[in-house]
Amino acid sequence: MDNGIENRLGILETRLDTILPTLATKADVSEAKASLVMWLGSIVGASTAIVIAVLLFAINRAGL
Repeated sequence: MDNGIENRLGILETRLDTILPTLATKADVSEAKASLVMWLGSIVGASTAIVIAVLLFAINRAGL
């Protein structure tokens, strides 16, 4: 019985040693968050600029 438990424990340790280097660190998550905030801010800014441009175009066309 102890041999089976030791065998399973060895398999789990091997899996953990294989998976652990691929997990994200706190720095990785922080960098990803900062990048995501930058992209979302840029998208919101560009969308706002497009909406303003379309509205100004519509207002100028309606005045003709």
